[in-house]
Amino acid sequence: MRTSTKGLLVALLGVLLIAVGLVAFLFLVSGVSQGMRAGAGWGALLIPLVLGFVMLVAGVMTWFSARNADKKAENRALHSKSRSRGT
Repeated sequence: MRTSTKGLLVALLGVLLIAVGLVAFLFLVSGVSQGMRAGAGWGALLIPLVLGFVMLVAGVMTWFSARNADKKAENRALHSKSRSRGT
């Protein structure tokens, strides 16, 4: 699997974790889960939001880095071909 594809998958996982955190927030605010309101609800809310944001940023950075590396390698290959032809 290419590095850029891995980066996009990590970013997608981050978005899913953020969605889980937002759903947990809606449950917490609406009072559906009294156990969350009474106990460790805020920790259960913040963990997926923070992890999701970090994974989203890391995935996008990985994707951009891999894309730029692919472009540089392509430019090097084109440049070396033109040198070998003597142009």
